[in-house]
Amino acid sequence: MKKTYWLLIIIVFIIAAAIGYWFWQKNPTPLPADQATSTVPLLPSDFLPGSGDDAAATNSGVSPMVLTDHAVSDYWIDAADMTLYTVTADGIVSNTPYGGGEEITYDGDGRPLISAQPSARGDLVLLTTGTRTAPTVALVNVITGKRTFLPTLTKAAGWHPNGKDIVYLRDGDSKNTAGLYIYNVAKGSSGLLSPINIQDVHLEPQHKNAITITEPTTLLANVSNWSFNLNEKTLTPIVPAQPGLLMSWHPNLTGEGLIFTPKTGLVLVSKQGKTTPLAIMALPEKCGFGVAGMLYCAVPNKTPKGLPDSYLQRSIYTTDSLVAITADGKTKSLWNSDIEGQPFDADNLRVSGKTIYFINRYDGYLYSLSLVN
Repeated sequence: MKKTYWLLIIIVFIIAAAIGYWFWQKNPTPLPADQATSTVPLLPSDFLPGSGDDAAATNSGVSPMVLTDHAVSDYWIDAADMTLYTVTADGIVSNTPYGGGEEITYDGDGRPLISAQPSARGDLVLLTTGTRTAPTVALVNVITGKRTFLPTLTKAAGWHPNGKDIVYLRDGDSKNTAGLYIYNVAKGSSGLLSPINIQDVHLEPQHKNAITITEPTTLLANVSNWSFNLNEKTLTPIVPAQPGLLMSWHPNLTGEGLIFTPKTGLVLVSKQGKTTPLAIMALPEKCGFGVAGMLYCAVPNKTPKGLPDSYLQRSIYTTDSLVAITADGKTKSLWNSDIEGQPFDADNLRVSGKTIYFINRYDGYLYSLSLVN
């Protein structure tokens, strides 16, 4: 009798163990993102619509890599030697040679950073510090640490499309007319381009013959924007003034660009000026142009309200998915920060080769994400 009793217990135990193993195999516990076991490489063709698996669901083993151990406000990469440069909120510039350690190359001027605009080569940077009503603009050589200040009445500055000189707006005084000027960096001299008087704007190269002049964006008023032709000295509106307008242009000055409004969302502008609505609510600063006409954007997983003011004023933060967008507006999901184990709000996104760089607004650190693992 006792033998039969123990035999039944053993049989029940074996059956229970088998059923438990079957359920475990069917629904295994997922590994954390940093322990992913996938070794299948991603190919450029995988980033095109309709190809590969759904990367948004698995991230395909791709995970961001942190590049700094402190918060940064801006960054760029010297294309000549792949040196990484970062700028803090205090305007301090550091460099990290490829495979080397970080070193401070410029200690700042004691004023808070407004913007940092590197030259095309990456060896010079135009730093605007202070306040928007009384900015200080300095050209800093990040190799030597030497700096040159633009005139004290300078209100805004940006790089000339030739990548060598600077275009700036200044107020007038007893010796100089208010207007748009060009600063010849090699000669250290300035000349008047046009006697236009516009206050509180941002200057950016648009293509080889033009720069854009845009007002700070807001939902509370119409935001004006112009294209200034450097050859013809003409000022032309790009799109009608409207609330919440933002725009940016291809760093290679191809004429391609991005325009955002709360009504249209993000719109892609082709070299020929053709516009393609992308049906995504991402600001231009969350996107970067890649090779072969590809655009990469960090798109919020949940559509934020009150864009762009709510985002720019940091009243909201997002968690993003990375998408690849073709020239005709088709999209493909590549990576989703919701399954990373930590939130990523990708800002100031740029693409260099097969690597995407961005600043995570949650911690302020700079990260990279490889397009091919």
